[in-house]
Amino acid sequence: MKILKNCLFGFAGLLLVVVLGAVIFFSTFDLNRYLEPITAQASAALGRKVTIEHAGLDLNIFKGIGLQLNNVQIADDVLFGAKEFFKLGEMTASLDTMAFLTKREIIVTSIVLSKITVHIIRDDKGVINAQLIGVRSLEAAVPGKTISDPQASAPLVLPLFLVKSISINDSTLIFDDTNKAMPLHLVAEQIKLRIDDLSMSGNNNIHMKANVNALSFQIADVTVLVRSIVPELTLDLSTLKLNGQLNIDLQGGEIQNLDLTSMILSKLTPIAVVGPMLSEMLQGSMGDLKLQNKTIIHSFTLNAPIKEGIMDIQTMHADATPIVVDAKGSVDLTRLNVDVGVNVKVSAELTQKLIKSASPLKGLVNDAQELLIPGKVSGIVPKLGYSPDLVFISKKIGSSEAADALGKQLDKVIEKNPEVGNLLNSVLGGGQKNDASNSDPESSKKMIKGLFNKILK
Repeated sequence: MKILKNCLFGFAGLLLVVVLGAVIFFSTFDLNRYLEPITAQASAALGRKVTIEHAGLDLNIFKGIGLQLNNVQIADDVLFGAKEFFKLGEMTASLDTMAFLTKREIIVTSIVLSKITVHIIRDDKGVINAQLIGVRSLEAAVPGKTISDPQASAPLVLPLFLVKSISINDSTLIFDDTNKAMPLHLVAEQIKLRIDDLSMSGNNNIHMKANVNALSFQIADVTVLVRSIVPELTLDLSTLKLNGQLNIDLQGGEIQNLDLTSMILSKLTPIAVVGPMLSEMLQGSMGDLKLQNKTIIHSFTLNAPIKEGIMDIQTMHADATPIVVDAKGSVDLTRLNVDVGVNVKVSAELTQKLIKSASPLKGLVNDAQELLIPGKVSGIVPKLGYSPDLVFISKKIGSSEAADALGKQLDKVIEKNPEVGNLLNSVLGGGQKNDASNSDPESSKKMIKGLFNKILK
């Protein structure tokens, strides 16, 4: 018994010596002495110059091995300029040493990244700077060299590992599309992102939730400013194509240099019966429509499952009073092809002003006394276009004009023979009888409009 007790004490002492030795080793080990060969290997692997200002290791009994990096920079491909592609202010990571020693599993308990800036550029040929990472060697990344096809490069092989949580704080994403026909500049600032249970060994579902406190992007001369956006996305990595769910709930934003209301109404000017009147209003000559050089977005919600790289927009609602937009459709995330049906509703107050100056528009008024304009947004990002359904709109306006004309004639007939009105009421679902003494001037118009609606359906 005494021998066993001594063995246990001896084992405990040995374990204590090993732990203390490991703590002393990691406390005194200077990782900065090895930064030059580390950055050289990283530069060769990425085909970009990599620099790290400071690195450190430490050992915590409860958290495991800790790694800290400061001021990490990855240069851009010289074909895209001399600016950095990636900058990182600080990174801390913790590795579960017990899981590695006992189960041979690489489990990173946490990674915290702060003050990241990523600058993505797409040139006029459609090549994205991020596509060239690891494709071309550092020596080949010089002007005049042919860009190899990223699809032909060897796939990146990652070891099996689990990262329990990744947190990104106070970071910035910049995207520039240098397409001359439709240039795009996007900046997302103050990004907070958390990813839980990132696994390469079984769990293919990644849950990501982000908080972007300042987002702005510019397409040609139109600038969009968003005060807050909280996207939540779940990805399935079992296939190469994107799968998952995208939910966006946005509160507050602004589109500068573009009045969506006047832009949508201007699309109706090709319709002969309302075109000239709308043109005068949009030019400000009638004074009934107060135009602004911006659009305020009060709220925006999006619910869209993603399957095999296709985003199915099931519900999208945007309140940009005096207009409200609802949309459904699909977006091919691989080809950036957009095909979305859009219904625009104009507020009842503005609708009355529009009808006052362009009376044929009343054929588009719904039961809530709002102007309803169906249409679609289609094209390849960033070359998107909005087009109203002019065929449907022309029919609705035409039926309204015809109803007004026939209504005037029908008023005269009903005044002489009320039984005609009773018959029409019966056919169209009404039950009120008409006589010459209580004839409503609007009743015949409503009956005719109802008849045209049945025919159009």
